[in-house]
Amino acid sequence: YVFVPYRLIMEYKKRWQFQKKHEVLVQVEELKGNFMSLITHDLKTPVARIQGMAEVLGRSGADSKIVAEILGSTEELNRFITSILELAKIESNRIELARQSKDVNKIIEDCIHKFEFQARAKQITFVTDLEPLFPIRIDAQLITKVISNLIDNALKYSPEKARISIESRESTEIPGFLEITVTDTGHGIGQNDLSHLFGKFYRPKNDITMTTKGTGLGLYLSRYFVELHKGTLTAESVEGKGSMFTILLPLDETEILNNAIPSADQDGERNLFKGDNAYV
Repeated sequence: YVFVPYRLIMEYKKRWQFQKKHEVLVQVEELKGNFMSLITHDLKTPVARIQGMAEVLGRSGADSKIVAEILGSTEELNRFITSILELAKIESNRIELARQSKDVNKIIEDCIHKFEFQARAKQITFVTDLEPLFPIRIDAQLITKVISNLIDNALKYSPEKARISIESRESTEIPGFLEITVTDTGHGIGQNDLSHLFGKFYRPKNDITMTTKGTGLGLYLSRYFVELHKGTLTAESVEGKGSMFTILLPLDETEILNNAIPSADQDGERNLFKGDNAYV
């Protein structure tokens, strides 16, 4: 006979049970992620068709207000679907950075141009102050989403004829970091809401947010994407005066040493938004 202490048997049993529970949890997470992906992908196809047909109607001279309403609704639904897909990827650890050497100022400019129509509709002015910067290694797609989300929020929660300032510079307070700020003169955020602002599905409870569409995922995803880059995303706000969101991204010293001239000067045909440039 082989003598096995009772304590060892119980310890082995506990380990086996723990292993089984872990395997079940992993399977549940995989099923949840796959389920979310299937649903959102199945939704994307009909939404894209509706959007395409609405664009055809617009070109054929159909009622512009109706077409604009359809396009606006499909765009809102697309954003919701994309947010859910990205959340599913985060929760199943399927997001990996695709870093490339990119000019952050060019990304900011492209984001601003994307929202010019919405800004013009509310007579909102974009004011930019973008320092010439060296390229840094980032996932351009994710950082574009972050900056776009901050600009979109500033537009949604600012009154007509407001100003939105977007600035970029090497941080003077935290050396070795690039700083991007998006500042609005909107309604501001209460201190109670500010501490929960980056929570999953969190939306401040006030009259403005009640009438503004959103998933409550935008800022949660934005902070996650910035933190993937070993950076930070923070918010400051004063009710009735506006809000400022600050992105800090680490600079790549190797990339800087390899570039003798700032990226903004490498393209002679493109004028960098500097000083107090305004876009209405």
